[in-house]
Amino acid sequence: MEFTGRIMKVCELRTGVSERTGNEWKTQGFVFEYFENQTDRYSDKVYLETFDENIIAQLKENMPVRIGFGHRVRDYTNQQGKTMQINELRMYKFESLAHGANQPAQGANGQQGGQQSTQGNQGAQPAPFPPQVDANGNPINKEGGDDDLPF
Repeated sequence: MEFTGRIMKVCELRTGVSERTGNEWKTQGFVFEYFENQTDRYSDKVYLETFDENIIAQLKENMPVRIGFGHRVRDYTNQQGKTMQINELRMYKFESLAHGANQPAQGANGQQGGQQSTQGNQGAQPAPFPPQVDANGNPINKEGGDDDLPF
């Protein structure tokens, strides 16, 4: 699934050392805000993480991006021996839509499912998140208009 939206929040960088290999790692989490359908009134948000240092260096709040992600289920056995299923979201594409962005570059970490990044103009301000409109092109959330709460 690929969606166009924005980086709503960049979370704290986490680092560590793999117990299995002894290699250092770092991961950056972020909240991605998007509209699943152009006619949706409310945005969807999803938390994603990347280990790709090229993508980590680019992440900025309110940055417009196109992201592809999918999900899978994996088994996890805790310390008490209980096995449970965990849902995982896997990012497979990351493309900056900031002004001056041109060609996608391959991510440094091939095991991240072929993540892609685009080197853009780091000093450019990202475009604002597009307003939602109805089928006639009228804004859905008008200031001072009808109550837009879903309940």
